[in-house]
This record gives sequence, C-alpha cells and structure tokens, in this order.
Amino acid sequence: MKHLSFSFVLVVIAALTVFAESITPPPTHSDVAGTWVGTAKERRLIRVDLDTNGTGFVCISFPHDVAPYLYRVASWRFTGFTVQVRAQPIVSEVPLVTFGTFRYSDGALIADIDNEKIEFWTERELKTRTARVQKQIAAQRRAPQ
Repeated sequence: MKHLSFSFVLVVIAALTVFAESITPPPTHSDVAGTWVGTAKERRLIRVDLDTNGTGFVCISFPHDVAPYLYRVASWRFTGFTVQVRAQPIVSEVPLVTFGTFRYSDGALIADIDNEKIEFWTERELKTRTARVQKQIAAQRRAPQ
C-alpha cells in the first residue's frame, strides 16, 4: 500500500511539474509598449501606439473620405495580462470612444472598444502573418487543379 501511495505522489508531482512549465508568464513592459494594429466593423483600421513612458496615441481610420479620429493616451498601465488604457480625443469634433481594458494573450491585445471585440497585433506580427497568407495563396495558385 505504501508503494502505491508513493507512486501516486510521484505521478502527481510529475504532472504538476509539466503543467507548471506550460503556464505563460505575464507580459513585460516592453512586450506591451509599441504599435498595435486591429480592424473593426465597417473596415475601420485602429492603430494604438503605447509609448514606454505610459502615454501614446490612438488613430481610428475609415475607408471613405472621413478624417481619422485621433486620441491621446493620457496613461496606460498593465497588471498581469490586463492593460488599462485611458484616452481622450485630441479635438472636440471627434466622438468619445470607450477604450476600456485590453487583454494580452499569445502576443495579441484583445480589446472591447465600444462593445466590439477587436484583436490587435504588432506591426511585425502583421507582416509575418501577411507573408504566411501570401505564401499560402501562391501555393494554391501553383497547385494543379
């Protein structure tokens, strides 16, 4: 019986060790700071620049002849995987937008902006993903029909 209990304890410790190694650590300040790009409904492009000093800018661009909306990030900070962004319009003609909380997950920022879930990626990650899609498209075109 003692042998069975000891074996069980070893199995549990081994399993906990495997799971403990697979837990993703929270992002660092440099992981969160930088330029993030996401797309929203109506083909809006949203660019979020988070400077290392805790400030930044947000730009919401539209596909039509509408001037972009510009916001100054008064402050941003993060705890664990949660990034809090506080931003205000630069000019009074721009509507107020609720930026709220961003969540860092697998190299992306996921935000709920005006009740719409938007994924943001760094410019480097977007270039990598674009290149991957372009290769897939090229391979499909070369494949015999």
